[in-house]
Amino acid sequence: MSNNTPESHIEVRALEHLTVLRGMANRRDADATARLDALCKLLDDAWNSRDKRLYRIVSIYALRAAGLVGRPSLQFSIRINTTLDALREGKLDAANRRIRRAAGMLDEPAVSRSLPAYWSALASLRSEEGDLLGARESYEKGARIARQQGNLVSAVRAMFNLAALRADEGDFLEALSAFREAGELNSLIGDVQLAAGIHQNIGFCLRRLGQLEASEAEFKRAYKSHLESGNDPAAANCLNSLGTVCVDRGDSRGAIRNFCESARLFHSAGSRYGAIAPFANLVCELAEMQLFGVANYLLSAVDQMVQSGVPVPDLCAYFRARATFEENLGKVNEALYWVDRALVSATEGELRLYRALALTQRAKIRLALGQVEAAFNDALESQVDLAACGSSAAPAFVLNTDVLLEALRLQGKSDVAAFIAKDAREALHRIESGEYRNERLVGATQRIRRCLGKDAV
Repeated sequence: MSNNTPESHIEVRALEHLTVLRGMANRRDADATARLDALCKLLDDAWNSRDKRLYRIVSIYALRAAGLVGRPSLQFSIRINTTLDALREGKLDAANRRIRRAAGMLDEPAVSRSLPAYWSALASLRSEEGDLLGARESYEKGARIARQQGNLVSAVRAMFNLAALRADEGDFLEALSAFREAGELNSLIGDVQLAAGIHQNIGFCLRRLGQLEASEAEFKRAYKSHLESGNDPAAANCLNSLGTVCVDRGDSRGAIRNFCESARLFHSAGSRYGAIAPFANLVCELAEMQLFGVANYLLSAVDQMVQSGVPVPDLCAYFRARATFEENLGKVNEALYWVDRALVSATEGELRLYRALALTQRAKIRLALGQVEAAFNDALESQVDLAACGSSAAPAFVLNTDVLLEALRLQGKSDVAAFIAKDAREALHRIESGEYRNERLVGATQRIRRCLGKDAV
């Protein structure tokens, strides 16, 4: 690092403050406090510089200085922040070491105001480790302490994170309840951006529960709030979600309009990869409508965006869109190539729902190729992932079961009901009791119902 850069100045000044503090006879006077405050300002500057190495070094200096001056609350906060920093870098061992050091200070009265932040950091760590029960308990404890302290901001954020965790687990009824509770608390503090995020997530939960009209209303509220607060990427994401709701309702025109506007807004906001998802959704919808010329033109545009570093979910969406395009053109071998790429990406990224969707799509393509046994095996394998995704996978489960039944029919097997999993039966009931009007989904539901009989679920 050059000695003349702003970053080197921050590091030198931070070390200077720590060195002077070490040499002070009285570390409780105003000069010591001023130096510690100056070092904390340098810590903020290091964070804003986005130089990870610099931030780690200045954090160490500030931690030691806080110990010298006798500021346990600052030590505690730094340990929490560096735990989160390690989590962002995927360094779970380092995060565990740092959170354990913070845990050693929990009984000190001076750290009580930061307890909600501690439990939130611990919950994030447990979630990354796959300990979802531990994560839930930590978020709940953090929310409870924050409420007792009257710290509504921390309470709302803990409830929001708890709700998001439940949604990730596929428990959308519980998630919906928690998001609404977070929304009620947030109304007392008036955080506009957080309110928009809460509406957006409520919309997501309602969509997964088949309550499409209510879902659309929540996404529209979130879109308006994000737009008013200047958060264009989040507003664009809401439009993409509105497009998917339109697809579920069988409203192709509405879907195309929202996907186009989402992509435009992502592009104008300078989001490098954001437009990939709405473009991919748009290609799928256009291909289903046999509008291949427009779909192909859009795929050419997406090709320019798909470079190294693309988030795995977006990459999977792109590969599956290409497969859908080729499949609807009747080019099943080309479709198989692209869906295989989607499956590899989803498997490597450990995205179970994306993997299940790719497996179901591959099963459908293999049926078209006459590979009936391979298609049947893909559909069965997909069901394992779908079952792990909970109620979020209801539409996918119905489409998967439709493919599975066709494979059974082609194999000459008559006892098809025995092959339909309990989760698939529950998914069928969820789709029938929801507001879905998508032609493919409704058709699949009717075919499955005929196989099972009217009262079989």
